[in-house]
Amino acid sequence: MNKFHSLTYTFMRIFTVINVLLITVVTCLQAAPGRAQVLEKRLSVSYTGVTLHEAVQDLQDKSLTEFAYTGQLSLDAIQVEKADFKNQQLGFILRTLVGRHGIVFFERDGIIFLTKAQQPRTISGNITDQRGAPISGATVSIKNRNGLAVSSDDQGHYRLAVTGNAQILMVSFMGYYTREITIDNRAAIDVTLEPVVQALDELVVIGYGRQQRDKITGSVGQLKAEAIKDKPVTSFDQAMAGRIAGVDISQSSGAPGGAVSITVRGTSSITGGNSPLIVIDGVPISSSSYERFSQGNSTQNDFVSSYFVNPLSSINPNDIESIEVLKDAAAAAIYGSRGSNGVILITTKKGTKDSAPQINLHAYGGLQQLTKKVDVMGAYEFADYSKLARDLSWIAKNPTEHTADDPQDIRGSGDRYAPYLIPYINGTPGLPETDWQDEIYRSAAMQNYELSVSGGTGRTRYYMSGNFLDQQGIIINSGLKRYGARVNMDTEITPKLRLGINFNPSFTNNNMVNSDGEWWREGVVISALMYHPNLPVRNPDGSFALGEMIRTNTSGASSVATIENPVALAELISNSLHHTRLLGNTYAELELAEGLKARTTFGVDLNYMERFYYRPKVLNWRSQPAPTTTFNYAWSNNSSSRNWLSETTLTYDRKIGSHQFNLLAGYSAQQEGNRRTYLDGRNFPNDDIQTLNAAQTTSGYSEHREWTLLSYLGRLTYDYDNRYLLMASIRRDGSSRFARNNKWGWFPSVSAGWRLSEESFFPDSRVLSDVKLRASYGSTGNTEIPYYGGTALLGEANYVIGDEIRNGLAPNTSPNANLSWETTRTFDAGIDIAFFHGKLALTADYYRADTEDLLLNVTVPGTSGFTNSLQNIGKVQNKGFEFLLSTEQQIGRDIWWSGSINFSANKNKVVELGPGQHQFLQNGGLTDPAFIVRVGEPIGSYFGYRVDGTFQTLDQFNSTPHLEGQNQAVGDFIYADTNGDGRVNADDRVILGDNNPRFTWGFANTLRYKSFDLAFNIQGKAGFEVFNATHRYLAETWGNNLSIYNSPEAPRPVQGVGSASHTRPSSWHVEDGSFIRLRNLTFGYTLPEKLLGRLAMKTARFYVSAVNPFTWTDYSGYNPEVSNRYGNAVLAGEDFGNYPASRTFSLGVNVTF
Repeated sequence: MNKFHSLTYTFMRIFTVINVLLITVVTCLQAAPGRAQVLEKRLSVSYTGVTLHEAVQDLQDKSLTEFAYTGQLSLDAIQVEKADFKNQQLGFILRTLVGRHGIVFFERDGIIFLTKAQQPRTISGNITDQRGAPISGATVSIKNRNGLAVSSDDQGHYRLAVTGNAQILMVSFMGYYTREITIDNRAAIDVTLEPVVQALDELVVIGYGRQQRDKITGSVGQLKAEAIKDKPVTSFDQAMAGRIAGVDISQSSGAPGGAVSITVRGTSSITGGNSPLIVIDGVPISSSSYERFSQGNSTQNDFVSSYFVNPLSSINPNDIESIEVLKDAAAAAIYGSRGSNGVILITTKKGTKDSAPQINLHAYGGLQQLTKKVDVMGAYEFADYSKLARDLSWIAKNPTEHTADDPQDIRGSGDRYAPYLIPYINGTPGLPETDWQDEIYRSAAMQNYELSVSGGTGRTRYYMSGNFLDQQGIIINSGLKRYGARVNMDTEITPKLRLGINFNPSFTNNNMVNSDGEWWREGVVISALMYHPNLPVRNPDGSFALGEMIRTNTSGASSVATIENPVALAELISNSLHHTRLLGNTYAELELAEGLKARTTFGVDLNYMERFYYRPKVLNWRSQPAPTTTFNYAWSNNSSSRNWLSETTLTYDRKIGSHQFNLLAGYSAQQEGNRRTYLDGRNFPNDDIQTLNAAQTTSGYSEHREWTLLSYLGRLTYDYDNRYLLMASIRRDGSSRFARNNKWGWFPSVSAGWRLSEESFFPDSRVLSDVKLRASYGSTGNTEIPYYGGTALLGEANYVIGDEIRNGLAPNTSPNANLSWETTRTFDAGIDIAFFHGKLALTADYYRADTEDLLLNVTVPGTSGFTNSLQNIGKVQNKGFEFLLSTEQQIGRDIWWSGSINFSANKNKVVELGPGQHQFLQNGGLTDPAFIVRVGEPIGSYFGYRVDGTFQTLDQFNSTPHLEGQNQAVGDFIYADTNGDGRVNADDRVILGDNNPRFTWGFANTLRYKSFDLAFNIQGKAGFEVFNATHRYLAETWGNNLSIYNSPEAPRPVQGVGSASHTRPSSWHVEDGSFIRLRNLTFGYTLPEKLLGRLAMKTARFYVSAVNPFTWTDYSGYNPEVSNRYGNAVLAGEDFGNYPASRTFSLGVNVTF
């Protein structure tokens, strides 16, 4: 066993031992039941003809609970004729036995007291706010008396009849703090409620701590568990879409567990990473899980896939308590060189102290469907269109001699009709038509089961869960299965020492199809769109109809695309990814003195991924009929990553008069190591033997890489009289990723806030409750740069001595001793306003983020031995504004409403590139460059010719400039002469759009009426474009065609790839991607309490839910959020046939015992 795996297993052993020890400690601490547990103990007892005294004694023995009462109750004189209880709570049994005899009971310090019931009496009074205004609809009850409650009327008056030893009056109302008042012997009690201004005292998770919302001076977005629970999604980021201002969530792939793109306030890097840092319970998770290094890919160009699996799909969304997004530098600078793209903090659920075990069962099942189909031609329509294209091609070769009626045998293969099209061309009725979209897509089942237990004693909290998800994909033979568990525990060993652990193992099995990519790489989606609808899926005997188009082409019968049966590609190719993950941490917190705490944490994120791909011999290849040899191909990629974190922090809280201080100082060390082994093989004996050692030829390699981060951090938070707020933080990072002259960097930030509403001059208003102004400035970094980017790496450089080839090594990358992180400096100004005592809240921000020292490859003199060098030279700017308007309101006694709307507008601009460089181009899926990075424009703009219509007549064609170097003709596109020089060539290409939305918005609402609830979430994006590269192949009749090519605005039909100019990048490929999408719609019903008591349940809710049921867009493709090149900022928004998004309809139940 190598050192890397030895360390991995060592970490796993450490975590297992810690987990066992902590569970043992907690179990011992749990042995003494907490107060809330005593009356909830469940017993099965039966009494007939005994005295009440005997029954109580029996209950005392069986429940192991002490009872206290006096002889004045005369329990010996009371007979229990017949009583039978099966698995009922002790409280219920006692109420049944003693309640009818004027005896009441209560629990205190684990002892149950029995006493005589007092005579009924009435308590009345008025409920008002701080200004004396009556509060209607406030709930008035007696503490620990279930079902005994009234509501205040329109004048705020209440009247409550009480019996027994009622001690505490409770008054609650939405938007106000709950009051508890000792009753004593009073009959009249007036209550004044204090408003909770948008939960201003609520604690919000920030980096390395928590802070009250009213004291936050940075920009922090929050999403609570309520917003993501009971949603049929595989990862929490899908549920975040449209919910937080400034956070753009794009689901570019609809594959089960498919990649989701997250950007916070725009794209800040051209070649580096743009995804935010994700921290789960204090542990920054491994970003390498997103990479080809870990997930694997073929080394052969013919089999390269752009399919990514989202590693966040290994985390159960319903284990999450809250999500916080640190958006500006003031909030994110505490994470230093990793904070430029924002930070997402995930806090998972914990138990509650002094609470009985609460068991929750959540299950749902549903069906997924394709949201829309791409409009391609049917069998007869395609046959006619193909005939026209090939006739035109034949005539163009010799317009004076050739006609459309010329026989097929005198034509070349490019001008002949495919033999199987001829009956359709002749109009023979009743011929079969295959809708290949119907064949590769299906209605896919989805099911999910979760079981959790949570609770606690006076010193311990615990939360444990297990989950299983089985999601079939809407493309045949794709799907995901996830098995996961979680144990979160913390306990006070002593009043000053607390220990805790978060432990989350999971296993995910992804069954994949090569859905994305070009047809010649066997991308199933584009292959299904191109495959001729005149061909069958299967032969009469049920076997796959294989190689029809390939044989047609290779035999010379007709020049058609050499595509294999797409259903067979999906069904017969094996393509799987198994992901085993262990994520968690353990910590100890010690109070050293009053207000001074030390905390040390050790966390790990261990990942093992196993990828296997096998293409069977029975499948034909473009140039090789079955049984294949060279293209009977398999590969395997096994990778492992070990990411560990060790941190120690000191915090000090002190209040001196009106001055409140919080100091944080800490040390952090983190290391990640990755290993992978790749093997491939060709030509297996048969398809039953798929082990790589059986291949006739094999090759492989292995890799190992690692990085280390050492950090020192500090933060000061100051508050004067809850009016003037200040926060300053600094972090010093040393990273092995940086070159030797720039190993260390400083990342400071400062922010301030002013709560105007706390000033004496602020008007006393019932409308305006709280106003806070804030501003921040800080510096963060982006370390998502290449491993060893500044080091001269060695590559294979063999040489010949005599007649022998000798192995050799030579530098293949240019060294740069000054290579460093990309730096973002951000200014943010915001305002937080609360209206009507917190019933309505507004947050608005303006920001400007300038990123410099971008990593770009710069051309260097050839005399250096290299053609380019990676350097820090570019600059990018993002600026914009965002706002969030939210409300929570109780309307009368029965209606509760929570709603929010958010809006974000961001402008992205390239400010500077390399010395003397104004722009650079990149190819996407088309032959010509279709993407440009240009100073003054957004990153990844689309670049090409502007279409001004089509040539309608020969005179128009002869009098209008047409594209040089192309065999254009009447019917082709008219490309604009944009520079007015009378010619149309590459100099006339212009920017045609980009994939950066001008603005995004979200609208979410939850409405509850009595036992019913309704929730929905709508997301919108506007002002962005999609580059629909499917036109590259769906415009030519060697494959099927989009129906739009039969429209008047389309160019003339053409028969083969590159045979006409309209496949050049142009405005014809660029479509408006703006959309409005109903992300989620849920309707639920909660069973009433009376029924729950009979069923031994605390709560039971049934619901129906729809995810992505409706999308309104003008985009002609499957999904306007598409992006074929995941993670590539320059090529964002290209559609070459991605796995489509699906709509999901599900039915679920959530029960708590």
